[in-house]
Amino acid sequence: MKRGLTLFGFVVLLALGSCWWAYPSASLRYEITVEVEAEGQLYTGSSVHEETLRRQPQMLAAPPESREFKVEAVAVDIADRGTLFLLLTGTRGQSNEPFSPEHGYHVDPEQFVNVVFEIRASSAQAVRSLPYRVIDDEVPFNQLPMMVRFDDISDPTTVALVNPYDLAARFGEGVQLRRVHVQTTRARVTDGIEERLPWFNTPHPPGTLSSGSIYGDRPRVHDFPPGHSVQFSNFRQGFG
Repeated sequence: MKRGLTLFGFVVLLALGSCWWAYPSASLRYEITVEVEAEGQLYTGSSVHEETLRRQPQMLAAPPESREFKVEAVAVDIADRGTLFLLLTGTRGQSNEPFSPEHGYHVDPEQFVNVVFEIRASSAQAVRSLPYRVIDDEVPFNQLPMMVRFDDISDPTTVALVNPYDLAARFGEGVQLRRVHVQTTRARVTDGIEERLPWFNTPHPPGTLSSGSIYGDRPRVHDFPPGHSVQFSNFRQGFG
């Protein structure tokens, strides 16, 4: 009897080990740092993001992998000129569309990670090697997510699209984007963007910040390109 139980336990452990080996999961943390120059002074803001990647059995229409993100927008305080936000969305969904300075390409953290970092769950080995990836690079301006600012940070309907090639148009003469840098890190995931946005956790009707429907009939202050908008989820995702 004892021998049978030992054999059964060994088989169970072998099955669990095989499952772990075939369908691993791993996490990667990376820090996005935005640098802005204003009249010779450098201002920076950063946010640590975490991606968890899992291989999984392909049942029915299930994909071979799943991803989870804990991410927040990057905020850069530019003295008395306001705050620049690098969001978790973009204004274009297709990377083969012609680029214009006002329209980035990447519409969510997954696309950003796939294209900029070239991280894909192409195999179980690719997932297992994820924690050992070393990334230390700059992100081209034409691959940035959407950037915005608020004329009045207490009023979400004053959100305005920012052109990464022309920050001066929104922040005044002498302000320019210097670089956006990404590197892997072991620092804890950034949390607390809602402390900068007094309206973030207040009751609000369904809608988007840039559609004028957040606070009743209050009209939006700035027009966005057709089909594009800013939502609450563009500032924070994956924290429950």
